[in-house]
Amino acid sequence: MFAKPVTILKTVCIPILLFLTLSCNLDIETSASQKIQGSWVFDHAPLPRIHGKNSIGLSRDNCGFRFEGEVCHLNCSFDNIRGANICEGMTSGFDTKFVLLKDSLKIWNVKKQNWNAYLIKKLTKDSLILFYDELNYDIKYVRPQVLPAEKNEYDALAITKVIFCELGDCNGCNDEVFYLDRKGTFYYSNLEKNRQSGKLASTTADSLFANFRYLNLDKVVPEYIGGGSRTSSSYAISFIKNGSVVKRIIDNQNVGPDELLIGYVPLVDKLRKINQRKERIDAKIIELVDNEIKWFYKETFEPK
Repeated sequence: MFAKPVTILKTVCIPILLFLTLSCNLDIETSASQKIQGSWVFDHAPLPRIHGKNSIGLSRDNCGFRFEGEVCHLNCSFDNIRGANICEGMTSGFDTKFVLLKDSLKIWNVKKQNWNAYLIKKLTKDSLILFYDELNYDIKYVRPQVLPAEKNEYDALAITKVIFCELGDCNGCNDEVFYLDRKGTFYYSNLEKNRQSGKLASTTADSLFANFRYLNLDKVVPEYIGGGSRTSSSYAISFIKNGSVVKRIIDNQNVGPDELLIGYVPLVDKLRKINQRKERIDAKIIELVDNEIKWFYKETFEPK
């Protein structure tokens, strides 16, 4: 007896079709894995403006990625959705594993020990669009550009954090102030009168300033405004040259550009966690920091 032709076709063709399908999927995933490599930041250019000066921000659960081989480096930790971690805002990220499928990206959340899963709406060598269920909208990422050294000529940073309380409930949060210059001189203080001051190693200071390598001060607006009225944190980041402020940026609820968050989030995290110490620093630095606190309180709480 001879096998029927149809049976022969099924026997031969089905394995071939399965092989071709699997090969095609592998090619797609390999291509995607290659395209996603490198750094990505949120595309804040299309954000709407208010009176042509400030910008409405967009809540995100991260401040950009860097994919290297099979490792995803998170610039900021997964901790900013729906008011999580209100006292501190975004905190420094971590290196973790990721899985890239044909239409999805999964990044392992080290803190929660589970996967953050995103639907990939678009992936090219220069554009990445993700959809995340918890946010319920698309987020577009682009490639960041390293700025020439002359664009980052400021020599110090002063960062003030203020807590906005809903119904007077601040959940034990503290207003804080941070200062760091390129010589490594640092200062930290909060409302509980916890103070640290002294000097960081030059390599540490250099690395913290290097985190601002993507930030173009000519393109950022004075304020990025987050939505909602719940208790939240707001930062004023001041860039200082020869003792004078050359640019101030207010970032409400960490909705500013990733290029900004990548810089100031690790800096405040570092100074906040230094073991308490107090070394004498220049009185002019204390005066400058005090003036920044007064400016931010006036800008924040006094009627316009």
